[in-house]
Amino acid sequence: MSLFLMFLLLSGKVQENKLNTKAPTLEVRFEEELRVDANEDEAHFLWADKNTSVSVDDQGFMYVADIVENRILVIDPKGKYVRTMGGKGEGPGEFLWLSSFHVLDDGSAMAIETIHFEGWITTYDKSMKFLSKHPIKAKSAFSGLKPSGDGRFFMGERSHTEIIDGRMIEVNEHALFNPQLESLAAIHINRMDSFPAPPEMTRQDWLDALAPRYALRAKGLKGFTTVDQKGRFYSALGNSYEITVRDSKMKTLNTFTHTYTPKLRTASEIIDFLDRAKASLKSVMAPQFHSIFTDSFMKEVGEMAGLHLPTPVIGGLLSLDNHLLVVRPPVGGEKSLVDIFDETGTFRGSFHFNTHGLEHMVFKGGKAYTIESVDEELELVRYKVLLQATK
Repeated sequence: MSLFLMFLLLSGKVQENKLNTKAPTLEVRFEEELRVDANEDEAHFLWADKNTSVSVDDQGFMYVADIVENRILVIDPKGKYVRTMGGKGEGPGEFLWLSSFHVLDDGSAMAIETIHFEGWITTYDKSMKFLSKHPIKAKSAFSGLKPSGDGRFFMGERSHTEIIDGRMIEVNEHALFNPQLESLAAIHINRMDSFPAPPEMTRQDWLDALAPRYALRAKGLKGFTTVDQKGRFYSALGNSYEITVRDSKMKTLNTFTHTYTPKLRTASEIIDFLDRAKASLKSVMAPQFHSIFTDSFMKEVGEMAGLHLPTPVIGGLLSLDNHLLVVRPPVGGEKSLVDIFDETGTFRGSFHFNTHGLEHMVFKGGKAYTIESVDEELELVRYKVLLQATK
């Protein structure tokens, strides 16, 4: 099976830098090489959470982080199951709150666990032998945490509480962190009233607590980061098409922008947003609160959060292993328009792709690896990525 995607020359242009804007557009082919389907006869190929992710080593072995079962599935380049790492427990190499697994550039790896204000990092040698597990000492709650390829930096979100003018305030920060998870460069900081105690909450309390939190996504008040093979960090805020490039010392190298046309969410996109939000709430809240999260309640939360406003323009940044930057829109709909830039910030074209597939895509050795949702089943897919300049 082959999926052919052609980059289209658009009228957008880089505005901040004045580098070569006459670079040729690119033609790209995503050729599907491998698809590992869900198989009821093989439990290791059944993954339940859409935040299931994949990492890859230099030999093409794939490591699927199954966060529901707290395990890492090792799959060979031909799609055959090899073994399971971890599992639920508190012993060496076991997990209670697995969030992600990452193979580093030198072949070693780390697994990250986060839950509320606790977290742990498990390290492995190049043969994937367990080395150590240590707690995250920073007194913050982390989410979406991932290391740079050399393991010297982390990217993600953290939250903590502060008392300001006698009020308990929740501080959310998307940032670049050092190995001690101290902030090096904040991409965005947002402050809101702290979440009240659930047993004491009325329906209006729930609305007032949830709406500003979902507004972070709805209005694009979230930061995104990625790092390329040269150790350069790219960052952006969802509501503005402005991308900042920093070196490994956090010095700003460049800032570039791109034109775009704001668009409103479709009814199906709003429903998808709210369905995902409701599922997330039910996964973290005790069962006695589940009856609160009805469809009508979630619709009201969505209206308060601003889902009827124009969508954010950026939903994520991805770095290809040939120094190209992919800027994807927020997840929603079957396919969305995705932009691509070279390392100078020069716009090279756009293509349509399944945004759910891009959400967890990683690139290595000219190939793209991702977890795709097909008929509500999660499948591991590998594409060969072919790029060619056009006149």
